[in-house]
Amino acid sequence: VDGSVVSKLFGKESQVNSVHRQSIKDLAPNFRVTAVDPRDQTVEAIESIDEHRIIGLQWHPEFLFETRPKDRMLFDYVVNRL
Repeated sequence: VDGSVVSKLFGKESQVNSVHRQSIKDLAPNFRVTAVDPRDQTVEAIESIDEHRIIGLQWHPEFLFETRPKDRMLFDYVVNRL
């Protein structure tokens, strides 16, 4: 989603390492979906819309940050800005 933290870090598209048996169905009122899998509409990322600045991901960037700069940028964001 344009303007989201995820879009600022990853752009309009990114490949993620996930295979899901479950996903978010009902989102809490203070969150918005900020990334979905275009194939099956699985929610891949959510972000809070209030002052808490929470990011929820459904893939494993911690397994990729050493080889993929954008995944490293996510960790830098969390450590330096949240």
